[in-house]
Amino acid sequence: MKARTAPRVLPDNSRFFTIEVEGLGLTQWRLPLPMYAALWQTHMVQSGIIELGAELRAVREGDGEAEAKKAGELAVIGQHVNESIDLHLLGGAAIGLCWYGRDSDIEATLRGHARDYFAFGESVLLELHEHGWTERQMATVWGALTSRLNESLTSKEDATAREDFSEAGKAESS
Repeated sequence: MKARTAPRVLPDNSRFFTIEVEGLGLTQWRLPLPMYAALWQTHMVQSGIIELGAELRAVREGDGEAEAKKAGELAVIGQHVNESIDLHLLGGAAIGLCWYGRDSDIEATLRGHARDYFAFGESVLLELHEHGWTERQMATVWGALTSRLNESLTSKEDATAREDFSEAGKAESS
């Protein structure tokens, strides 16, 4: 990370927001351009992470003691090692895409990694780790950012409901 010469001021705009992080206080973030959020989401889907998340939620929300649930989570993660690694790397990419630090900038850039979201995410996580961020802090942030990034994208159904680009729709609007 490199220190900023002047602190960033959070604009009064819905694309900018804060996340409370234990040990760090209020942290500043921004939504990236929609094309970057969409590419990030595409990697999430193609990596099988959505299925992994559904299995983990089922274990966490199921019946049983805390120890049994933890063992169940570890079993699911063990069955999906590659997806678990991808989840971490794409979590790091989400942090890098949305970074809007008040006093510092992340040195890793998506462009510097030839737009490889996994390599970019790994560099972001390493950089944060080197600056004292804990796994828990990173997970808190990427969990919140995942929700924000997904909410920021317009679904196919929403887009279709707003505008009909079919031949029939074009004829109606003429």
